[in-house]
Amino acid sequence: MRTAAVFFFYILFLSVSFAFATSGGSKDAKSPKNDLIIIYKEGKVVKVDGANIEKSIATQGDEILQIEGSNNIVYAKGGLKSIVINGANNEVYVDRIHTVKIEGVNNLVQYKLSPTKEGKPTVSTKGGKNDILKAK
Repeated sequence: MRTAAVFFFYILFLSVSFAFATSGGSKDAKSPKNDLIIIYKEGKVVKVDGANIEKSIATQGDEILQIEGSNNIVYAKGGLKSIVINGANNEVYVDRIHTVKIEGVNNLVQYKLSPTKEGKPTVSTKGGKNDILKAK
């Protein structure tokens, strides 16, 4: 009888844990919807393809971030060699960036540092209302 009760509570605990995990848990507005992606190999291309995707990535500084789609948000901890955006209404928040290339409209790239002489990334944009801003 005792074993059956323990088993029942164990199954109940697993059910509640699974339901909480699949519901997204806490609804903190500042936390990304998806898990942190850690990039271990330098030079890797990180792709975000689609719409309404929110990702956090940890990088070494030599990676290329490619975004195809719309309404995506990417937080890049560390640095990136390059950001390439093809789409609309995307946001990228990065610690350090060398170059930014945007083809689309209403995209935002916000950076803390750029290792270029000017302290600003090399920028190429096609489209309108794209902002590349230094974080304050």
